Amino acid sequence: MSKDLRIISASDLFRKNIPELKYNIQHLVVPGLTILAAAPKVGKSYLICYLGYCMATGQKAFAKLSTRKSKVLFLALEDNERRLQARLAEIANASLLGAVNIPENLHLVTSLGENKDSIQVIKRLINKEGYEVVIIDILQRIAKPEETGSYKKEYTLVKRLKELADNTKTSIIAVHHTNKRYSKAALDAISGTRGLVGACDNVLLLSRESEESLSSRRGVLKMNIQGRDLDSNCFYLEYGTKEGFYTLSEEEPIRETKNEKMEQAWQLSQEGYKQDEIAKLMGNISQGYVSRLLKEKKALLDKKKNQDDAEDTEQ
Repeated sequence: MSKDLRIISASDLFRKNIPELKYNIQHLVVPGLTILAAAPKVGKSYLICYLGYCMATGQKAFAKLSTRKSKVLFLALEDNERRLQARLAEIANASLLGAVNIPENLHLVTSLGENKDSIQVIKRLINKEGYEVVIIDILQRIAKPEETGSYKKEYTLVKRLKELADNTKTSIIAVHHTNKRYSKAALDAISGTRGLVGACDNVLLLSRESEESLSSRRGVLKMNIQGRDLDSNCFYLEYGTKEGFYTLSEEEPIRETKNEKMEQAWQLSQEGYKQDEIAKLMGNISQGYVSRLLKEKKALLDKKKNQDDAEDTEQ
């Protein structure tokens, strides 16, 4: 019989004292492997940086979710030091701690070099530095070309990360992309094969709920939570509010229709407000979005005027 095969009776299992998993962030981050997936430019890198900051400082995430102070390794493999510095400064200034507080136990890496096995590098860093949380932004940057393209290959890649998380009792969060295909099954929106989600423990699926689609991070984001060790849930996040960097709600926000926003923006413009002022008055939407609303409204008015002129000519 294989030395790796271990049989335990149900009665022995019931008698074992197995401690509960300790959340790094209540409802969101727990030891094991979690995939956070979103479309490009939704704001996932800002969000994951914010969550890493919360875990490193121990402050509540979104001013609501309890956080266990942890030593965090952030592999920002699509960023440079300039962008990271600006992002961290924005997060720190908007935090609820009342002062800029850049934590010493948040460590950042922008490149793993030319190492042939990135997962082995991450393992050595965990064992050497004692990281409790590892954030990988993005998953594709640690995958070799021969590790993607089929269910078996992608399952094996993610399984290696999961085994690393389990063996070191680390919370590993791997950021990934969603695809453009529509599907009723939320997990089918994740780019790649089902092997990616089949091998991981939990999935956080981020999508934009507001219409300001060209303005990264602004508006309302929807976070769908599914997994083995996390309760299925759905949170709505609003970026850049007075209460903090993000605010969180379990209630789907009541959103104005595009036509209602168009009418509101037009009315304010007729009252003499400039586009940047209108953007702030309408809830801190982007100036570019206000410009598009006003152009569409003007086009509708011009079209109606032309139709009225044509009717008058016929009469």
